[in-house]
Amino acid sequence: MLELTDPPPALFGLGERRLLQGLQGDRPTITIVGARRASRAGLTTAQSLSRDLAVSGALVVSGMALGIDAAAHRGALESGSPTIAVLGSGADVCYPRKLEALYHEIRGSGLVLSELPPGSKPRKWTFPARNRLMAALGDMTVVVEARVSSGSLITATMAADLGREIGAVPAAVAHANGQGVNSLLRDGAHVVRHADDVLDTLIGPGMRERLGGSTGPDLPTETLQVLECVEREAGTADQIAVGGTLDPATTAVALARLELFGYLIRDAEGRFVRTTLAVPAQSL
Repeated sequence: MLELTDPPPALFGLGERRLLQGLQGDRPTITIVGARRASRAGLTTAQSLSRDLAVSGALVVSGMALGIDAAAHRGALESGSPTIAVLGSGADVCYPRKLEALYHEIRGSGLVLSELPPGSKPRKWTFPARNRLMAALGDMTVVVEARVSSGSLITATMAADLGREIGAVPAAVAHANGQGVNSLLRDGAHVVRHADDVLDTLIGPGMRERLGGSTGPDLPTETLQVLECVEREAGTADQIAVGGTLDPATTAVALARLELFGYLIRDAEGRFVRTTLAVPAQSL
């Protein structure tokens, strides 16, 4: 925070103050930002990435905006880990109001932070100011979906100016929300496909294993086939059954096993989503 040319004279917070005190330790801190009007795939990616980083011991920071920010906070909370929300209002003012449940959940186990005095309402200028704090807090800023002119790219630029690492999740060239992240990649940002890419960049290859392991149990051939179908982006049970060669009953059993073992989770719409848990070599 002190690296900022205009550091805040004070910080106001609600929640676990120890999270700020531990920012200078060995625990990596990742700022995740992105589009407010994000795609379903972008929201799923942000939530999964945040959850896997939190499980690996990282602390996730975001701005509690609609879209990618909210998904990042939910991913961390889903893992049972705390998260830091940096607001463009006073720490005691929930904005946007429709995220009130998320706001209270973050306060309960994590930290809500602001440089504005209690009771301060959000203004247009307070959000760019908030962005610089998020950039300063993170060892790395990761952007998931962003337009060319967006606050997320401003945050990434601020982080780069502070000497922080920048990562971006690749997106379809034709997608409007892909133009910003792809421009970051063109300019040298790290490619972020999953949590391993972030941890390898910050700490070194193989760090995820040292932080707690990322390899699951062995899988029989039929279950591995179903997992490969999910990796081809088949999300619902019906899509997976159609895309594979196994009968529906066998597919259902395999999906239940994969979810139990931690290879798959379900998003808010009930679609199966691949986690970053690796398959043992003997299963391949």
